Amino acid sequence: MAIEPKVVDVPARRVVGVVVISPMEPNLCPTAWQAFDPRIREVAIAGDCLGVVRWDYPGLPPGQFAYMACFESSMAPPDGMEAWELPAATYAEVRISGLNAIRPAIGEFQSWLPSSGWQSGSAPYLELYPESFPASPELSLFFAIQPKRGS
Repeated sequence: MAIEPKVVDVPARRVVGVVVISPMEPNLCPTAWQAFDPRIREVAIAGDCLGVVRWDYPGLPPGQFAYMACFESSMAPPDGMEAWELPAATYAEVRISGLNAIRPAIGEFQSWLPSSGWQSGSAPYLELYPESFPASPELSLFFAIQPKRGS
């Protein structure tokens, strides 16, 4: 699979959902969705369904990341959920088909980046799940990027 990232500007957004702290292996992101799914009706949905990864989460142990299964929402988070403010940022968008394509797409993005004229940005990584998911397995991954220094 050769990825063809599309450079897009994503506006700031606020999300509400369930957070898990995960090492890279085993990846615990599915547990966030398992905890969030029965509670989705508690969230006043105002936009997209997202998976969000942060490496700057307060108190995060080395080698781990925070993953939120969430929806855009302006509400105060219910007990056991959190709200995150996501900054506006430039992203490389990669469209994939199915959850099993996430890891290969991340690897291909990492191979594409050095010769792209871009470098990694500091905004969170995003997975955008359209309303048609999972009946239609298409989803988009968003990798934060910024112009490469000296470019």
